[in-house]
Amino acid sequence: MLNAEIIDKDEEIVKFVNDLLEKAVKEGVSDVHIEPQATNTRVRFRKDGKLYIPEGYDNIPKQLHDYIIAQVKILTGTMNLDVKDQPQGGKIKKTIMDKEYVLRLLLYPTIHGESINIYKMDINMQDISIEDLCNNDDKLIEMFRRNINRKEGLILFTGPIGSGKSTFINTTIKELSGTDKKIRTVEPIVETQLENTDQFLLSDKLSMTGALRQACQGDVDVLYIGRMHNFEIAHIGLEIGSNDGYLVLSSMYTNNTPDTLFRFTDLGIKKDLTASALKFAIGIRLQEKLCPHCSEKADYSEKELKNIGLTDEDIKIGNFRKKVGCPKCYNKGYVGKVAIIEMLEYTPTIMKAFVNGADRDEIEKIAREEDVYRSFAEDTRVKFLNGDIDLVAARIFVLS
Repeated sequence: MLNAEIIDKDEEIVKFVNDLLEKAVKEGVSDVHIEPQATNTRVRFRKDGKLYIPEGYDNIPKQLHDYIIAQVKILTGTMNLDVKDQPQGGKIKKTIMDKEYVLRLLLYPTIHGESINIYKMDINMQDISIEDLCNNDDKLIEMFRRNINRKEGLILFTGPIGSGKSTFINTTIKELSGTDKKIRTVEPIVETQLENTDQFLLSDKLSMTGALRQACQGDVDVLYIGRMHNFEIAHIGLEIGSNDGYLVLSSMYTNNTPDTLFRFTDLGIKKDLTASALKFAIGIRLQEKLCPHCSEKADYSEKELKNIGLTDEDIKIGNFRKKVGCPKCYNKGYVGKVAIIEMLEYTPTIMKAFVNGADRDEIEKIAREEDVYRSFAEDTRVKFLNGDIDLVAARIFVLS
């Protein structure tokens, strides 16, 4: 660990930053925070939504803070070393443990110095397939492909930050980007370069709505819009999907796919416009996947299993597993993530009910009757029975 005496040893700062990034990858964290305090600097990791201080990183000498920040800036190749009073964004491409990662960064000034948030994205996820993301579930794959091959309408990818939306969107665009489709994206930040795709990067002089108007000029089949978080973007996205004959892809923060309908209403969108354009939504959550090398058969009690809604037949056929830990998973018991998926196809019957005032429960009831809905709870059941996740994870999604 660093101490104040190595202040002139650049190689020690370089090693500190490299070791920190490797440790974050090994522990499977989603975020790294390098935070200046009044008298020292600390590092915090976020894993599974919880922040914690890794051992030995709570009391870094304050006089080394600027050197650490400078080294991180150097790794990006784009951040300005001399600017310390304004936010900066960037990314680092780095090989860690023989695997290539893209580490995205947000740097911003505080009263005690510059603070950095590093959040990682696995660059190899660009090569993942729809089959992988849907965990080779034939029903999910068929429903997904049937809808993304529409000629027009709006398709939404929903979920909180870090839920896997970007991975799913990029994989979808990659699948659609054959020679027979013209695809254009409009993004405030281009995080992943996509082949056979025009990626329209927003400038400070052009608003999102202005960019969307320009992006729709000329020949285009599929348009990807960055997150729909306000009335303007949602309204124009729905209009394009409804009236202009384009397939529109976008993302939104909602708890589940039935709630997506009502999120547009909350933004001030008229129900008939939502009903005319919105065709399909996919909700995504990521959960740690049990290590296939060391997980063991779990003898859960019948009561525990029935408390999360499993039937006698489920209990009979289930491949229930629990974590152990081995060198291949760094003794965590988990390797990588498994996607918990929710899909809802908005049929004419559903949209008619929505316009006529149906609530969430009525929408879900119709969707189940028409067999166009797979909930998080249902997909969790599949992953649990397959031995991909343990009982702890199953409870999170089934009982939420």
